[in-house]
Amino acid sequence: MRGRLFAGAAVILLFAVGAIALGRWERSHAIDANRSGIARARSEAGPDLLSGRLVSVISADGLACTQYRLQPSLGISLCWDGSGHLVEAARFDGNRTKRWSLAYSPSAATIHTPVGFLAALTPYLAVRPKALAVAAALRNNLTPCLQLTKQVLRHRAERLLVLVAARRVADSCSNAQALMTVATRQAPEAKAWLGTLPRRFVRLAADVVYAAERLSLGFRHPHAIPKQRSALAVYRERRKSAIARGVSLRRELKQAIVLQVESVHALER
Repeated sequence: MRGRLFAGAAVILLFAVGAIALGRWERSHAIDANRSGIARARSEAGPDLLSGRLVSVISADGLACTQYRLQPSLGISLCWDGSGHLVEAARFDGNRTKRWSLAYSPSAATIHTPVGFLAALTPYLAVRPKALAVAAALRNNLTPCLQLTKQVLRHRAERLLVLVAARRVADSCSNAQALMTVATRQAPEAKAWLGTLPRRFVRLAADVVYAAERLSLGFRHPHAIPKQRSALAVYRERRKSAIARGVSLRRELKQAIVLQVESVHALER
């Protein structure tokens, strides 16, 4: 009788050990499968987490999820925990969705990114489109304003044509000045990226308006030839200075945006 009890206990013990081993194998297999799926999703999102594919960052349940649009109907979601470990991922392809999670076992996560980089993504995505919109408004309005200044010199031998060209320059650059001011006021957040550049663009347009109006004053008297020549010489110098300032401002504008992007990139390293 006692032997049967020992045999039964041994069978139960073996069964329990086998069940534990099976449970561990199944858990290990599930971790491997989820870890592999997360790694594929991370690879598909691209080597650069801060790419043009990044469309949003969503915070939920203690996770920060970066959302990437690969194609119109194809997207990737990568979710990072508070320690910067990639613990969840999802792939959206039309109506089909695949998900992988290590949230129940974050220590098994092998992909990591700095927490500071993740924290910087939300303000980056909030400011970037507004800063780019203001930058485009500055470039697109100042450039034609400066290009128009050359028309005055083409008609320098004809007083009336000079007056017409100068008026056109003044009107165009005054309009550019107003549009740049409006664009800047509508996106005050862009100042974090662009600093004083918008104000300097507006000031340059105002200086061109002033140069054109001063030229017009010198050409209003048809017989004051020396005064006209002097006014034209001053305008030519002011135009030369404005063109040089415009080139410098556009270069600084490009550098300002690049520096902001690189500063966030640096947090990822």
